[in-house]
Amino acid sequence: HLVSLQVYHYLHCINALRRAAYQHVYGAPTKEHLNHLDHCIDMLRQAAQCQSDLTPMLYFNPENDPNTMLIKSHQHSCRRFDLVNEWAMARSQCKGNTTCAIEVGKQVGGEM
Repeated sequence: HLVSLQVYHYLHCINALRRAAYQHVYGAPTKEHLNHLDHCIDMLRQAAQCQSDLTPMLYFNPENDPNTMLIKSHQHSCRRFDLVNEWAMARSQCKGNTTCAIEVGKQVGGEM
């Protein structure tokens, strides 16, 4: 059996969803890819519920304006992904597997 860290599965799914959102760059997803996206959405939902991040989120809502804006200055308590990635790659048995090749700090959006 091979073992991987769930964080890589999350990143793989986020990348698959990103590619589907930027069809003008990557092309329309196939039926198989759409089924995979359903799996990814459900898996990320389960992760969010399971991990239940309790980081407070501040909103700007002047005079109960229906266009409430999230203030993006909240602080998360995180693990250092670079150290997790370094630890995992030092023990990796999946050399050449693109699922394992995570580039830290790279832009993840479509054309900017």
